[in-house]
Amino acid sequence: SFWVFVVNYFLTSMTGIVLAYAVAAVAPTMEAANALLPTYVTTCMYFGGLFLVFDKIPSGWKWYSWTSFLRWSWGAMMLNNFKDNEMGTIQIFRDDAGTPINILQFYGLD
Repeated sequence: SFWVFVVNYFLTSMTGIVLAYAVAAVAPTMEAANALLPTYVTTCMYFGGLFLVFDKIPSGWKWYSWTSFLRWSWGAMMLNNFKDNEMGTIQIFRDDAGTPINILQFYGLD
């Protein structure tokens, strides 16, 4: 749905802006803020499910993926684009046993 995309994009943008303001407020200098914010956002990207698939995240770090705002945003985008869609049913990936799976199953969003 187009409106799910728009709302998700808006909320993700607003969360990023609030995060930038929060980091700027607590950082002692501009240089520290410029180092802290990209570091945090990069870790959110890694544990958000795109770069590290949820099933492959080490057990000691699974809690961190639940705190990532990008996990929820990316998951909503994936479900919006591929759930109940012909493209989402194509089995283009294989699991560890070699069984064909679709994109939502691969990323653990089914």
